[in-house]
Amino acid sequence: MISIIKNRKIQLNVMVLLGSFLVAGCSGSSSGSSPTVGADTGGTPGASSQNAQNQIDTDSNGVDTSLMGDDPDGSQIATIPVTFNITVPKYSSNALQVRLQWADMDVNASWVTDESWSVSTDLPVNTERQLVVTFNDDNGAITLGRYEAALKTNNSGEQLVTVNANQFNTELLDSDGDGVSNLDEVLQGTNPIGDDPALAVQLSYELVPAKIIRLSWSESAAADYYRVLVNPDGVSGYEQVGGDISAPAQSFDHRAALFEMVNASYIVQACNGAGCVDSTPLMVSGTLAKAVGYFKASNAQFDDRFGSDISISQDGLTLAVAAVAEKSTATGINADHDVGQRHDAGAAYVFAYVDNTWVQQAYIKPSHVWSGHEFGSAIGLSGDGNTLVVGARHESLGGKGVNPEPEGRIYESGAAFVFVRKNGNWEQEAYIKASNPDRIDYYGGSVAISGDGNTFAIGAHRGSGIASGVNGDQSIESTKAYGAVYVYERSGGSWRQHAYVKASNPDHGD
Repeated sequence: MISIIKNRKIQLNVMVLLGSFLVAGCSGSSSGSSPTVGADTGGTPGASSQNAQNQIDTDSNGVDTSLMGDDPDGSQIATIPVTFNITVPKYSSNALQVRLQWADMDVNASWVTDESWSVSTDLPVNTERQLVVTFNDDNGAITLGRYEAALKTNNSGEQLVTVNANQFNTELLDSDGDGVSNLDEVLQGTNPIGDDPALAVQLSYELVPAKIIRLSWSESAAADYYRVLVNPDGVSGYEQVGGDISAPAQSFDHRAALFEMVNASYIVQACNGAGCVDSTPLMVSGTLAKAVGYFKASNAQFDDRFGSDISISQDGLTLAVAAVAEKSTATGINADHDVGQRHDAGAAYVFAYVDNTWVQQAYIKPSHVWSGHEFGSAIGLSGDGNTLVVGARHESLGGKGVNPEPEGRIYESGAAFVFVRKNGNWEQEAYIKASNPDRIDYYGGSVAISGDGNTFAIGAHRGSGIASGVNGDQSIESTKAYGAVYVYERSGGSWRQHAYVKASNPDHGD
């Protein structure tokens, strides 16, 4: 039997504007084969001669161009609202696909009641085209009836087109050529295509971090593909999730906002040429806590402040987490973290979503580690997740610019570190100091990075330069905290400072 999802109604309201021309004239369709057209409600009997005196026909196409708004030259086509009321031959389903085609119009009607369907749209006035109406099974794979006739639209007003059940051709639609129409075979419970129907599957689920409801089902030997449908709240009705899933696949991960999935239920359809067969609906019951992502550092310790800052890639598949007070003296990528203790040294961790699960991909430390540097004061991850900028606002080495040689110490001047991922492996690409470092600038206290990872900005909220605007004189320092922002660009794998940005009206304490 062809699967039918109860109480699911097709609701389509398509507004179609056709072409830039009108076709005058009307073919003489015989009665019984052409649509029944409702009266033109735009005027009253006996008013034709008076209306004709008021018509404006600039381009002599037979259409009153006053209907065309601001375009009396005929460059736009006037339209009228047309309502199609369709009654299909008796077939107990509100999930049919009733399709209407007329010129460029191609819409599906909405179920009204019993075998009645309707759709309203706007069509060009005084135009004749061939109207084709078909109705198909709920899977859309089998055409059960077809109606075809010329339809000409009115000049103005509203128009009603009615197609009755007895006007549909059903007898000539015989997909398997056995002499019995598709409609008769469906009504008899037999298969009009000849394929054996797929068997309904048994459905189960498990919750997987982060935000994944993993569906699994038994094999249906005759199925060519499967469809997953979800009713997220128990009242909205079932809608397909994702595309068709080719057999022999028997699982699907649905990533969803968990707060929207309370009272959710799923159906998996087993499908072939004969249609689709529903599984028994499966309710997602109880707590969804197991699907909540929960991340811990690989070397978690008391007061590391793991999560002090976070950044996630645009595709949601890479997550960077700072632990600004992590204490290991390790340096570099994935080093041994049990090699010593330096208070508030800081670290960053990168997690990646691989093979449908989250894994820690990197434990990141800077190229030099000191107590109190707070590596991880701020972090920024590019849109593709392949470039990571980490600030260390209390870093105190001397030097200035990109990859400088240390020159003594500048207490809490701050620094930034850039890391890149290549083929799943991370490495440090740059160590960056301000172009005008000074004591307690806290350069690296904030980070922002572009989607492509080739531009980033670093904040130094206690920067003491007193210039204003963009690329002002950086050499003029004071003892006061005015603040500054530094912008960097990458080209060919090398970084350079692009801009030194100050407020237009810098003031102490900004």
